[in-house]
Amino acid sequence: LKYVIDEGLTAYERHPVDDLLNNLLYYVARSSSTGARISEIRAAFNLSELLPGDEQVEEAREALSAPSAKLMQTVAAAIKEDLSRVKDVLDIFVRTGMNKSSELMPQLDLLKKISDTLGVLGLGELRGNVEGEIDRLKAVVERGGVANDQVILDIASTLLRVEDRLDQQLLRLTAPRGPGTSPASAGDGGEFQKVTESVMRECIINLARIKETISQSFTSSTASQGLDSIPSLIRGIKSGLLLLDKTRAMEVVDRVGRLVTAMLNAGGPQILNQKETDRLADVIVSIEYYMETVKAGRSEPWYMLDNAEACLAVLRDVEARLLERGEHGGDALEVTQKLSIEGIAKRAAEALQVVPPTLQPQATEVIPLPVIARHSEHVDPELIEIFIEEAKEEVASIKRHLPAWAASPDVMEMLITVRRSFHTLKGSGRMVGAERIGEYCWSVENLLNRLINRTLLRTPPMVDFIQLAAAAVPELVEQLEVGAEPKSNISLFIARANAFADGDPNAAVLTIAAPPDREPVREEPAPEMDPVLYDIFSKETAGHLKVITDYLAACEGHEAPFDVTDKLYRACHTLHGSANMANVERGVAVAAVLNRFVRHVYDHKIGFQRSGLDALRAAARAIATIVRDINNPVNDRVDYTALIDHISRVSEAARLGSSPVPKPAASPPKVASQPVVVEDQSDEAEYDAEIAAIFTEESAELLEEADQALIAWSKDRSARPMEELKRHLHTLKGGARMAGITAMGNLSHELETLLISVDDKRVKATPAVEDLLQRSIDELHRMRDTVIAGKPVRPATELEKRIQNANAGFEVADDADVEVASADANVEEAPSAEFTIEPDDTVSMVIGDSPLAAELEELTRERAAAVERPVEPEPEPDPEPEIEPEPALESEPEPEPEPEPE
Repeated sequence: LKYVIDEGLTAYERHPVDDLLNNLLYYVARSSSTGARISEIRAAFNLSELLPGDEQVEEAREALSAPSAKLMQTVAAAIKEDLSRVKDVLDIFVRTGMNKSSELMPQLDLLKKISDTLGVLGLGELRGNVEGEIDRLKAVVERGGVANDQVILDIASTLLRVEDRLDQQLLRLTAPRGPGTSPASAGDGGEFQKVTESVMRECIINLARIKETISQSFTSSTASQGLDSIPSLIRGIKSGLLLLDKTRAMEVVDRVGRLVTAMLNAGGPQILNQKETDRLADVIVSIEYYMETVKAGRSEPWYMLDNAEACLAVLRDVEARLLERGEHGGDALEVTQKLSIEGIAKRAAEALQVVPPTLQPQATEVIPLPVIARHSEHVDPELIEIFIEEAKEEVASIKRHLPAWAASPDVMEMLITVRRSFHTLKGSGRMVGAERIGEYCWSVENLLNRLINRTLLRTPPMVDFIQLAAAAVPELVEQLEVGAEPKSNISLFIARANAFADGDPNAAVLTIAAPPDREPVREEPAPEMDPVLYDIFSKETAGHLKVITDYLAACEGHEAPFDVTDKLYRACHTLHGSANMANVERGVAVAAVLNRFVRHVYDHKIGFQRSGLDALRAAARAIATIVRDINNPVNDRVDYTALIDHISRVSEAARLGSSPVPKPAASPPKVASQPVVVEDQSDEAEYDAEIAAIFTEESAELLEEADQALIAWSKDRSARPMEELKRHLHTLKGGARMAGITAMGNLSHELETLLISVDDKRVKATPAVEDLLQRSIDELHRMRDTVIAGKPVRPATELEKRIQNANAGFEVADDADVEVASADANVEEAPSAEFTIEPDDTVSMVIGDSPLAAELEELTRERAAAVERPVEPEPEPDPEPEIEPEPALESEPEPEPEPEPE
């Protein structure tokens, strides 16, 4: 307008102002008027085509705005799908024994992809969580899949939390920010989550106390006094839920409170029938699950509240019935109160005169638990050895963490660690058959669980007891290892732990009744060993004792010191484990001290003196007598304390005077052994057809996996296939020996020993060694086929000799061609699938050519560094009908090829 005033209308018509014209046209186009002049202007300038519509404007705005909620939902679905794949693989990894770490490698790449995606989206906190689990999973892969279940569980839990928080974080990116909002708002959400966790934790504790009180009221009439606290606990839960604005959950808890109050007024939980009790339990569990989920920061599980409301709807009539019963019972309650008030003075006086705690109900008789479960007849001594080592680690962990919690009750992480150690001891102990340790640790774990859940209050007597209970665990481990009776009263400790867990105020002074007169019981024989277990145990023991007698015979007529052979060391070690497995306490006591003695001499490379041989001979005779008299009530009372003390003194003398012997005395020649005390059995006599049938099925899979592991190791020499190969052979060895297939067990053992040397770099992994490993596994396949055919298996003596030479450091020639005879050539046709060699048909047990002498000679040559070429294969004579083909099942090959004794 100013331009028109200054220049005139004529000048404007010649030079119009474009900005003004455009603005006028824009407002004309946007106006809602439908007048004639406005319509003409729109048509003249084609404004309907030039100006975009509302839809076009909205699309343009969306193109320039932040990501939409729909797009974020698509991204979240893709990330969740990847997370689900990783969780599924972790679940399968744990369920299949955690022995295929190769399956975890692709998951590292997938987690890296998820982490990068979260980083691009700006979700730094979630990305940090995923990256932390990538590092933990990578460590598991680098260890070849060796991991604790808890590690995998923690990784899966973190991924689950990331998945739950993903939707909330992505939707927050699409939400518009007001002028007052800032990135700090995310931090406010984190603070609110901490508040939620704290409040929910207290609510869960209250609910746990309610559950515990109701549960105890069903089993003990004395626990009914705690029911009065339930209404206040429910009020606390309602207050916490109201604080967090969980209105629906609060209403459900309020309905539970009304039902429980009506139940208490009507007489207590016992008034409900089984079906009503189950519905009440379902309600409480649903609420507990809901609160646990909210506490973990995950989305609210509304379906659990739906389940709780459905159960309460079923109980609506029950609540009405209880309310009616409570109203009618009011008069009776008043009468009861009046009667109790009248006698209150008398009862108070009587209460003051009660002498504490010598009440008869608190003196309960406890049946001692066996060290090894009596039904565990096939417990593997090797598993017990592994458990003992694991138990010692857990004991050390308890000693580290328990004092910290005892000194500071707020350090709950320490108590959780201690509880985890007891949980491990309980589970592993029960798995290997260590019943006493398993039950003892369970009683303590149960008490610790209640402290952690805060359903029990910590008291000084309780802390003192837990420390005493923890101090008794090493005694139980020692009992399992060497047979020493614990100094602590284990039965009393179990009873006190249960009493503390039940909230008994007199738990600290609880006593157990002295056992009744045991004279009639002592006249009665000890529980006889199961015939099947006795047959297996006696035959296995006879085989180990034969090794000892052969060794003693080989040492006769020669001067000390005498080297401890690998075979003797293994025999003494397995004797101890077998006695422990069979729960033969006297045998454990003798075998334990003998095992320690032999182990010391073996580890320190010193030889036996004459006194050591005498102790070894006496121990062998004692163990043979113990085994013979297991089910003999008359002779099963012999005391071997003097023998145990004697062996201990000899062992101590050897320890004090031990010094490595650089060169042992000349090996004794081959002499005859006189098996005076051992009724020996050949391997065929130890054969168990039923167990062998089971073993052949297992061994097929084991040998197939061993083949695959050997092929994988041959390609890259990595650690994982080597560990798998050793594990398969170790399992194969134990199964073969349990089935009585000693030849197969011995070859597996020699092969496992060689693998350990190769893995430790003591033996170089040459192509010749690799070929030897493959030949050995092939021979194990042939032995298995022989067992399936119902034929006895002969030892692969030449192959074992070759493995021993390789393990001792002798070079294995590439062109060595040790011919291992096939199963059909090695054995005669068995008369039946379950064959037995009678003593009259076997070669005389008086050994005229002792294999132990050959082993001693071999050790002497190795000590003298007189390297000699590998022994050529000994030609096998054609089997003759009148000679049983098993004269040397346990024999080592002779240094010089000689014809076998007829």
